Amino acid sequence: MMKMIMSVISLLVLWSASSCSDDTYCASIEREIMDRCVKADSVYSIKLNTLTQFDWDTVYVIRGLSFPEEVEGVIGLKYDKVIQDDHTQYIFTKDKKIVKELTSECLSRRILVGETRGIVKYPNAATVQVKKQINEGGEYYKFVGLR
Repeated sequence: MMKMIMSVISLLVLWSASSCSDDTYCASIEREIMDRCVKADSVYSIKLNTLTQFDWDTVYVIRGLSFPEEVEGVIGLKYDKVIQDDHTQYIFTKDKKIVKELTSECLSRRILVGETRGIVKYPNAATVQVKKQINEGGEYYKFVGLR
């Protein structure tokens, strides 16, 4: 019985680790950054407004677990969703309205969150710097800073 439990736990751990390395769980904005960062150990400067095909003023990058009241306090707008644990939500606003949201379930690709407690605000004109890193666990994209 103990072997079976350990096998199930091992499978769950492997499944969750592999799901993070699969780009299909990443938001389109993250995939676009990964496509532009091709060389390992190089820093890339990327204008955020070139990563989207819609108009926006501000993007809020918020990690879960976050409740509607917390999100409302950050974005200053009515928000009625819970951002799930281990998810990252990209909330794009324009003229004090939410114009688009993207959800990422990819833990190893938390590119735009950086070293914050999980809430970041970027203006449309922001240029971010991202560094691609490769190790035995796979590819990682680290937020280096704003320019």
